[in-house]
Amino acid sequence: RAQPAWRPERERFLANLASLTVALPQRARTIVTLRGDCLAQACEFDPLRHLLQDRDYLLGPMGEEALREAIVQPAQKVGAQLEQGLVGRLVREMRDQLGALPLLQVVLDRLWRARQGIWLTHAAYERVGEVSGALNRLAEDAYASLASDRQRELARAILTRLVASGQDDRPAARLRLPRDALNLEGYAPEEVDGVLRALSARGARLLVADADHVALAHEVLLEHWSRLRNWLQEDAEARH
Repeated sequence: RAQPAWRPERERFLANLASLTVALPQRARTIVTLRGDCLAQACEFDPLRHLLQDRDYLLGPMGEEALREAIVQPAQKVGAQLEQGLVGRLVREMRDQLGALPLLQVVLDRLWRARQGIWLTHAAYERVGEVSGALNRLAEDAYASLASDRQRELARAILTRLVASGQDDRPAARLRLPRDALNLEGYAPEEVDGVLRALSARGARLLVADADHVALAHEVLLEHWSRLRNWLQEDAEARH
């Protein structure tokens, strides 16, 4: 089977990285972060496999104290106050949540936007949808902000292409695609660019898009955005 065109360049980069790390151990430190399901792919490259050997650190979910610090310390830095009992409520509802950090980021951002003076309140927390609904509301607001049905149809086509359907009992996962892979038939490039800008804007942040690649901002969207779940289910049934 022919090698992908990008592989030789990637192998050279990793070989150079390994050489630097080994040759100058006092001056160069390399930190590599990997999702667990990407480890097998990383080990296909000899230099990277040797660097990772016996140097791994497994990072598990945040405990209650770490969650509490992630809520309280940023608020303290900007002079915000959380209503009595709200920190404990957030920690309880975040506990055992998959994708806790991105969920926490969304709900705290929306709490900050709905603050009353310096106060982050229980009432505002309930208005933004709590942990279980804040991300869904954020995604729905971004989708509703698109200017036309045509843009919304294009958004669906883009978003569903950025997801690898689960197979063999594995869950669906986000894909990182080249931008030109989203040049969809029937849509002009400037239309695609407009939707990408709208869905990756600061207030939406459903996508991460740069000059070359596009991806979902986080896989937690697959679990917590009901519209995207429904689209993926409908697509799966159509393919079947």
